[in-house]
Amino acid sequence: ASDVYKRQYECYQLSQGYGFTRGVGLLVDKEGNDRYTANDTDIRFPSAQSKEHNSSLSQGFGFGRRSDIFTGHSWAGGVGMLFDGAGDDRYSCGIFGQGAGYWYGTGILADYSGADTMHGIWYVQSGTAHYGTSFLMNRGFENDSYECTMNVSQGGGHDFSNSFFLEEGGDDVYTSPGISLGAGNECGTGVFVDYNGNDTYNNTRGNAMGHGKTSGAGRPRGSWGMFFDLGGTESYTS
Repeated sequence: ASDVYKRQYECYQLSQGYGFTRGVGLLVDKEGNDRYTANDTDIRFPSAQSKEHNSSLSQGFGFGRRSDIFTGHSWAGGVGMLFDGAGDDRYSCGIFGQGAGYWYGTGILADYSGADTMHGIWYVQSGTAHYGTSFLMNRGFENDSYECTMNVSQGGGHDFSNSFFLEEGGDDVYTSPGISLGAGNECGTGVFVDYNGNDTYNNTRGNAMGHGKTSGAGRPRGSWGMFFDLGGTESYTS
């Protein structure tokens, strides 16, 4: 991927395709090598998942107000979308981002060509929680790199969420934690599909690649985890 960027999008949170309750957020970039950054170095909005990282809520993210365990007055999430047409792009964020949803929110990130790099921490790259829906689609045939360092990514569906990760081609590298690469957790559904290319999978936690966790008492159904790599010679490390 190129280190020269045509456009650089920078924020802390609530940006780059963010949709809140009854809202729709859309970012469309037609072409060029672009850089999408949700700052996770200067910690101003620490996340409940990890105080060492910001809640980014960006880059195709749909968010809702969860209050079932507090006042009971919850708000269903909106729709956040980011579409990039072409170029070698770089995406980075903290927690919540890159085609993901939370609390009935829907997040979509679609990149149509180029050698792309994505880095995130938790609930990223179509990693979705609490009744959300997410889609991440990369249509290009160039070599891409996806990295998540903590939890729930790359087609990971948690708590009645549905997550879909589709990669069309290229020799791609995936670095992922638990509940990733097409994994379902607590009645969630996760689907991961890589259509072609000689890919490398570096999984650090194990409960991934089609893993479906049986739910505890009181849950009406199980979880679905689906992992498909449909072509090429793959390398797996776990």
